[in-house]
Amino acid sequence: MRKNILILVSMVVIILSPKAMSIGGGDPADWIDWMGPDRPTLACFNDSGDEWGSSYIGAPSPWNGEHGVPITANGVLTCINVTVESGCYANITFEWLNYQMVFDDWLEWAHAQNWWDWDSIDWASEPSTLNDSYWFEYYSEDLISYTQDICHNNTNVTCRTENDWVSEFQDWRVIANFTCPQTKRQYNTTCYYYYETEDCPISYIYPASPNGTGICPCCDAMCFNITNEEGHPMNITIFRNDSINTTYYVVNKYFYVENDSYCFCIDGHIDDIYYPMRYNETYHWFVNITDTETEEGYNSSIFQFRTAEDPVLCPCGYSEITDLIEDTDTFRDDAWLIGVIMVFSSLGIIAFINQKRRR
Repeated sequence: MRKNILILVSMVVIILSPKAMSIGGGDPADWIDWMGPDRPTLACFNDSGDEWGSSYIGAPSPWNGEHGVPITANGVLTCINVTVESGCYANITFEWLNYQMVFDDWLEWAHAQNWWDWDSIDWASEPSTLNDSYWFEYYSEDLISYTQDICHNNTNVTCRTENDWVSEFQDWRVIANFTCPQTKRQYNTTCYYYYETEDCPISYIYPASPNGTGICPCCDAMCFNITNEEGHPMNITIFRNDSINTTYYVVNKYFYVENDSYCFCIDGHIDDIYYPMRYNETYHWFVNITDTETEEGYNSSIFQFRTAEDPVLCPCGYSEITDLIEDTDTFRDDAWLIGVIMVFSSLGIIAFINQKRRR
């Protein structure tokens, strides 16, 4: 869905704004919200780095790609079966991937590239999920001398919000070092796995986070799915901040609502308070949910997106609208432009509805 939305928007923006293609430097990374750092290859690797199916490590739990894994008070129990040859022993390490760190570095790298000149992109310096500095140990056990299951809880997990790239998948890996003293043989293998945890009360968001870029303040929407497992009515408050208004402020409220999908104009205001959105700005936001019956409250994760560098990059950009109107002779000629603006004003909501239908 990410690619389809962006390609559609990009094609029409290029038609409406041909000079956008001439912009160089890092800011055009605002057009790559369908991209992100590659996730680890789901395979095992031996000492030479060759990909293979390990005969010494297997039967991961949760199984690779498992959906809806529940989070307990102790996190998620992860297990692996390790096969140890007679006369040998193994040292096992469990590690989790801090994808937030990867994405923070990746976004800095992306904005430093000139995305209008594909050959100039420095792919060699692109942050990689294979970099050991992004992986953190949560369990290790040494001198394992016989075949068995090894299990431990990973507490570094969060519930899942679709379109939030940080929480969509939980990546983990197992590093096994084998030593056979009698034959003086040593061998190692590293296996990569992932699973998806249970949905958060906010199960889907738009724009994407944290790589939602090129968002248009004049016509995009903010959307989310909300689920209260008890089915109780809820009060919902959406908060946001930016580089000038660093304290989170309210951008919308819903009272006594049920489980459903909600969208509102991204540049909207509440009551008499209005915080106009700016171009070339990073925004953080979160959703507060209060159960009206139990009065229990919940804050979602903090999401982020970045607005387009300039109005010229948006179909509703004022300079582009002015230029197009000046090129026409009659009000009737301008009518198509009004239609284009209306269509683009609905893109976020339409994409959100289509996404719901596919779920």
